[in-house]
Amino acid sequence: MFTTSRGTPFPYGASKQPQGVNFALVSEYASSVTLCLFDYDTRTELAEIPLSDKTGHVWHICVDQLPGFFAMPFG
Repeated sequence: MFTTSRGTPFPYGASKQPQGVNFALVSEYASSVTLCLFDYDTRTELAEIPLSDKTGHVWHICVDQLPGFFAMPFG
C-alpha cells in the first residue's frame, strides 16, 4: 500500500520531506522498530511498516508521498 525508501537519521521524529515523510527514532537498545500508520479521522490502523535501516542508534525510513489524512502519534 505504501512505498518506502531508506530515509535519513536526521532530523529525529517525523519530518516532511519533498518525497514524503521521514521518520527517525533513536534507541540504543531496540532490536526492531515498527512504524504504525493510522487514519486521522477513524483512528484505524492502516499499516505496520518494519524499519530495516539503522545508522548508529537511529532507526529511519521515508514513507513516500504519504497523504495528509494520516495521524503520526509518538509515545
